[in-house]
Amino acid sequence: MDTGAEEGLIAHLLAAKRSLSSISHVYRANNLCTSTRLSLEKAAILTARTSFLRSGISSQLDVLEHVQLNTQDTARQDSEDFGAIILRLNSADARLRETLDTLRGTIVEAGLRSEKEGRRSLLDFVDEGGVEGLTESIKGIIGKAGEGFKESEDDNQAFFEDMLCVKKTLNAERGSPAR
Repeated sequence: MDTGAEEGLIAHLLAAKRSLSSISHVYRANNLCTSTRLSLEKAAILTARTSFLRSGISSQLDVLEHVQLNTQDTARQDSEDFGAIILRLNSADARLRETLDTLRGTIVEAGLRSEKEGRRSLLDFVDEGGVEGLTESIKGIIGKAGEGFKESEDDNQAFFEDMLCVKKTLNAERGSPAR
């Protein structure tokens, strides 16, 4: 074989090898581009979903905050109303005690009682047990209502703290880099 022909053949073989190597690199680059495009599409979809969820959660938090504020206002108003009722009950109790003292101090005249009865006041004809039972019952109801107000206040505070925690989490995630 001719050395010139051999050198030409070697040059063609080297060029063919370089061409195959280039095709392999182009094929790999195409795969990388396709993979990158798919990853970018998935990231865009995930970002859109995350944004939608964040917007929905934010909207729901606004509603919950409104509910919490209304609940707090209602609890405050109920507490004021309850305080006014307690003042009226205390006033009624004071008037009742005053009436009982008046009855205790009013002695039944001897002519209106039988001879074997001793000295008696008008209070002797009143069932004090019923009055005291009613008073104790009202005090028990007031105690339970106070416990209910305290429990409601604690629940409202826990609700408020939970909302703050969610808001802080959303705000912290908003500032973190995309994943």
